[in-house]
Amino acid sequence: MKIGVTYDVRNPPNWRVPYDVLYHDTVDHMALVENSGFDSIWIQQHHFEEAAYGPSFAAFAGALAMRTERIRVGSYIKILPLYHPLLVAEEMAVLDQMLKGRLDVGVGIGHRLKEFAILGIPPKQRPSRIEEGIEIMRKAWTEERVNFHGRRFSIQDAEVQPKPMQKPHPPIWMATRTVAASKRAARLGCNLMPGSTDPDVYNAYASTLKSMGQSLGDYKVTVGVSAILTKDDPDKVWERLRPHYTYRRAFFDKIIAEFGDTPLTGTLAKEIGPNAEKPGVYGDELIGPPETILQNLEDLRATWSSWDITPTEMIIRTPPPGVPLKEFQSSFDLFVREIMPVVRSW
Repeated sequence: MKIGVTYDVRNPPNWRVPYDVLYHDTVDHMALVENSGFDSIWIQQHHFEEAAYGPSFAAFAGALAMRTERIRVGSYIKILPLYHPLLVAEEMAVLDQMLKGRLDVGVGIGHRLKEFAILGIPPKQRPSRIEEGIEIMRKAWTEERVNFHGRRFSIQDAEVQPKPMQKPHPPIWMATRTVAASKRAARLGCNLMPGSTDPDVYNAYASTLKSMGQSLGDYKVTVGVSAILTKDDPDKVWERLRPHYTYRRAFFDKIIAEFGDTPLTGTLAKEIGPNAEKPGVYGDELIGPPETILQNLEDLRATWSSWDITPTEMIIRTPPPGVPLKEFQSSFDLFVREIMPVVRSW
């Protein structure tokens, strides 16, 4: 199994630091991730948010092109309905050239009403915009001139240069949380990045691919994990970090409720303490020594037996907003030494 790390690069008001410090520290840590043997870095992106939630994927990807040599770099995710797909195709092609063919393009339908309202894009157009957008990007990357006429976009004789280094184009991933979205990802020929461990989300993807005559082995699928490895008392670590976890979870619960989308699974972290039946489980987070974290990951792996497609990459989340990456370093080192060799063998 491949192992990646995702960064949300947020600077919440309650724990704000100078932005130049935040950004330079983040890129330094990303370079360390490559040196530690991880396979991928995934950079999150949102807009118009109080914590400046990673508004520029391209800036970080460009910096990583100068600081890394091996690791793959992906968007996690680009909210495609917010942009004109020709501009996204151009940007991604430049980045793929700068990264020498190490780019992954993760896209999603979007789940924050404010972003659509400010940019004047009707939320009801999300499905058609992402479907047409993916088709247009593929054309831009593989055809000399783009001609396209759909419900949302009309393009006549557009030349898009450069072309990406990867042929026919960089891998396209789609973020999903629902059965319908997973079916769309399969139908559009995208790899899957679920925001859920619901078996139905994975199985819908697999069954749709099979119905299209596709081989499941030709597609990649991620599973996300949020964990802090510590040799300190995990209850005390939880109490110290609880406000940060609550901040992260409350953000997503709020924006999903505003959009009327399917709620996140699980209980709000602020409403739950240590799980008496599952050591190391705190809300949606894992906190504890390496052996406890590994047992919980083994339990997660056991659930895959009910899935029709097995994850090919585990994506580890960095600490919640406001926790300096340097405080994560000991956890990071423990993961590399104690957990990574085991997960790699899965």
